[in-house]
Amino acid sequence: MAGFRCRRRRSGGLLVGPQKERKRWVGRCYACGSEVVELRHRNCANIDCNRLYLSCGWCAEELAGCCCSDCKAAPRLRPLLPGHQRYLKWHVYRDGLLPPAAADGEDDADCC
Repeated sequence: MAGFRCRRRRSGGLLVGPQKERKRWVGRCYACGSEVVELRHRNCANIDCNRLYLSCGWCAEELAGCCCSDCKAAPRLRPLLPGHQRYLKWHVYRDGLLPPAAADGEDDADCC
């Protein structure tokens, strides 16, 4: 059979080919370009941008959840969300409908 010459039969009848070394895939932080091993995406905190991007933890804190310094200076910003939390719909922030606990950045145990 053509194309199968490199394969050998193991005991038990399994065909095995050359083993390839698996490389660890690493993303890059959108803001600083550093390697991001823990791949978490986030949306920009600027409601008018809302860019989906990868960010290292340092840049997420330093830029307050924004993708760049221009967005950090924007007038319509959502609060920085720690961890794996997701933003609510944009109209909640626009209309000021956040409950007091959520506006302070506290976790709401009854949410979602």
